[in-house]
Amino acid sequence: MKKNDKYRDAPYTKVKPLSARVEDCAKEHGYSGPRGSVLYGFRFLKNFYFNILANIVPYSGFRVALHRFRNVTIGKDVLIGYNVTIDNIYPELVTIEEGVVQ
Repeated sequence: MKKNDKYRDAPYTKVKPLSARVEDCAKEHGYSGPRGSVLYGFRFLKNFYFNILANIVPYSGFRVALHRFRNVTIGKDVLIGYNVTIDNIYPELVTIEEGVVQ
C-alpha cells in the first residue's frame, strides 16, 4: 500500500454528476422527482441571472425594479448598491423596508 492510497476513497474526492447534484439540491428545497429538478434549476437560473443583471446596471432604481421582478418585497425610497446579492432560491421571502440603503 502506497502512502497516498488511504486518501483515494475519501468522500470529499468523489464528485457526483451534475444531474445528481441538482436533484439533491432540489430535494433540499422541497422539489421532488425529475420535474422538480427541472423547476428548481429553472428557478435558480432565472433568479441568478436577474441578480447578476441587477449587480451591473448603473442606476439603483433599475436594480430595485429587477429585484422586485424577482418577487423581493421592497418598500419605497430604497437604494440598493453594487454587488448586493439577494437569495437566488427564495427571493420572495426577503423583505426590505422603506428607506433602506444597502
